[in-house]
Amino acid sequence: MERTCYSVQIFGVYTGRKRAKRIKAMENDKDAMGSYKFRVYPGKTQEKELRHHLWVSKELWNEMLAFTKEIYRHHGKFPTTVSLREFVRNSGLS
Repeated sequence: MERTCYSVQIFGVYTGRKRAKRIKAMENDKDAMGSYKFRVYPGKTQEKELRHHLWVSKELWNEMLAFTKEIYRHHGKFPTTVSLREFVRNSGLS
């Protein structure tokens, strides 16, 4: 049986000595970002859950995009962070 492999990339802010080394390289940056790549081999249950989380993320993104376009069309301005947070809470997807 062939197992599905997912490549996962995690982003984070460096702290401590790693941050100090990165800051020397990037003088103008306040926070140095880094990433780590992992390969994961989920079981059937974990893969089902991963797919569900991806679906929820996609649906939420599309609904937020439609909401943003609607607000811009009617008011000529983009929605505020507060109104987007409220929209996410009321969407039923979060």
